[in-house]
Amino acid sequence: MKNKNAAFIVLAIAMLQVISCAHWQKNKDLTVYIRQERENLSRSSVLVFNFLEPAYAEGMGAKVAEVFHLNLLGAQKFKIASLESHSNWNRITETEESRLLSAIEEGKSKNFDYILVGELVDFYHGGINPTRVKLKVRLIEARTRVTVFLAECSKQSQAKDPSFPMNTQLSNQAETPMKLAASIAKMMIEKL
Repeated sequence: MKNKNAAFIVLAIAMLQVISCAHWQKNKDLTVYIRQERENLSRSSVLVFNFLEPAYAEGMGAKVAEVFHLNLLGAQKFKIASLESHSNWNRITETEESRLLSAIEEGKSKNFDYILVGELVDFYHGGINPTRVKLKVRLIEARTRVTVFLAECSKQSQAKDPSFPMNTQLSNQAETPMKLAASIAKMMIEKL
């Protein structure tokens, strides 16, 4: 009898762990690593750079940067928010430090107070599997080179009926990665 109870308890604990992991992966909350209190950003200017992107999501870094730029304009967090889409700050052949220094120098040379750089860590449009997006964003004060905001967030969306991998009328499709990215952008900008 004791062995059956012990086995049942172990099985119940394992099931709870699986359920909690599945729930945790479904929609992770925003994680803010650095958030320094600064003077009112509404008197400052920011230059938004194209995000780093994985090879399988070519061109999406520019589109996500544009979403952030539009959200910054809508939220009126900064006096001036500009999008730099022709910079080559995100050269993969260089180290992260040299890429960031390049972006900072470019922002300073154009007289911006802050730069916003980001990375598409995960940008997957699912079918049977969920659509997944994970973004990292860094806001850096150009003059001091200090990161004043660093955050990451991931979201995913599953079709209502994942047994239909094709685009049928029988299931609701998952959100697109761009919709998830726009949702993440809004959450991050609210925390700035």
